[in-house]
Amino acid sequence: MSKKLIIIFLCLLILRLASLASTSFFDPAEFGKGARPLGLGNAYVGLGDDASVLFLNPAGLGTISDRQATSMYSTLFGDIRYLVLGIAEPFPSGNFGFGYIDVYSPPTAIYEIINGRLVYIGESTQSNRVILLSYAKPVQDNLFFGGNLKYFNFALTGGGSTYEASGTGLDIDLGLKFLPRQWLSLGLSLKNTLPASMGGKFNWSDGTSEGIPARFIVGTAFRLVGKDGLREDKSKELNFTSDYEFSRSGTSATRFGVEFWPVYAFGLRAGIDSNRLAFGAGFKNKGVTFDYAYNVMQGVGNVSHSFSLGYIGEEKEQDFTSLSKEEVKPNEYKLKYFSDVPEGYFAREQISKLVALDIMSGYPDNTFKPDEQMSRAELALILVRALNIKSPKVNGRFIKDLPPDYWAAPYAKAALKQGLMTGYADDTFRPNWPIKRAEAVVILGRFDKFPEKVFQNVAYADVPISYWAEPSVSIAKEQGMLGFIKGDMFDPEHKITRGQLAYMLYYTNFFKKKSKEVIWK
Repeated sequence: MSKKLIIIFLCLLILRLASLASTSFFDPAEFGKGARPLGLGNAYVGLGDDASVLFLNPAGLGTISDRQATSMYSTLFGDIRYLVLGIAEPFPSGNFGFGYIDVYSPPTAIYEIINGRLVYIGESTQSNRVILLSYAKPVQDNLFFGGNLKYFNFALTGGGSTYEASGTGLDIDLGLKFLPRQWLSLGLSLKNTLPASMGGKFNWSDGTSEGIPARFIVGTAFRLVGKDGLREDKSKELNFTSDYEFSRSGTSATRFGVEFWPVYAFGLRAGIDSNRLAFGAGFKNKGVTFDYAYNVMQGVGNVSHSFSLGYIGEEKEQDFTSLSKEEVKPNEYKLKYFSDVPEGYFAREQISKLVALDIMSGYPDNTFKPDEQMSRAELALILVRALNIKSPKVNGRFIKDLPPDYWAAPYAKAALKQGLMTGYADDTFRPNWPIKRAEAVVILGRFDKFPEKVFQNVAYADVPISYWAEPSVSIAKEQGMLGFIKGDMFDPEHKITRGQLAYMLYYTNFFKKKSKEVIWK
């Protein structure tokens, strides 16, 4: 399958190069990308790691492991409005995306000279829209392939039939992204690759048609500092990017960008796009991003201000690495209580003690979110850290749906290697799937090294002796791990919460041994 995709990619490239001609149709995606890429001088084909990448290199969509969204609002030359929306959604079969670009020019007065006099004809309004449907998937451990199907719609209305025009068109973008190292990524983007003979053209309402300009971009990105950078630093990040764009008509552009995050929540950007300067800034908190870009437009001395609002998913590793314990003496620990775990909550003491021993962690806003469902990625992180297992470096994709730069990849790899957790038959880990109660008991059984035992009587009415998880369920109940369940129904498909997991961990032999000589304060 991967070889076929690469062959198709190369064939379309050859056909497009052979058929490329001079065209005048404007592709709105040349500017509509997002404030983060614009702040980097448009040098983003190699770096692209959020939803805005579908407008530049659809292959980058394949590296996204959480649902993401992006939007942008900008004005060009003072009155042309740009609106951009994008969504990325990961699935086991590949990642899908949707993009929308709307360029609108307000009414412009039209005049003609008739018999030597300047005569008002009317007002003309222009709209230019693009809809993108995107798909990307890995074709090898660290190589991703992606594509966009694009639909164009253009309308110039008002001012009479002489000044009115409309039309529609179709084309395809293709991309590759290669991650040879955690700190290095390479990208190749082929914009508007479909030859006119195969439908890649814009058809005007008067029956004429024209090709859509093709562009070819190669990009690199270096993560010089960061948790996966050349220099490891979990609190800072420094990225350097470069792109080179060319076309058969002879036009080319060289772009460079730099992005520095001195702290997790705030970053600065600067770039140069063929002698045009760009600057930007970014903010992020609890998965929500806000980006700004300042760009000097080519040849007119005008500037644009672009604003983006997006969602990248909560940086779970940031939440879980926050220290919530105050150690007084080697065996003396102060209990930590959270604002959303009130007195009387069934697992309040269990949560406090697990957090004090750094087995689980709270969030920076002094919450624990005890009723939030526990994902597979979060459970992998908790178990690996509890056992002090050194997380391995992830240089390539070791399982289909976990790219190397995903925050939980090292913990998932360690959990799989240690046999604490298993993947699925389709070679996926499904990091964001919630853990079911039966799965949690079995996984904690491996973690706590449950003995092999045979029980004559069932622990719960809905867990027969023949049920795959029954031995672990019976042992867990015997150890007191399931004391929060009232009645004789286990409900194995129930999604486990953080509070329930804390209760179960508290009654493992692992925790009993770890807390044996602890003095709680």
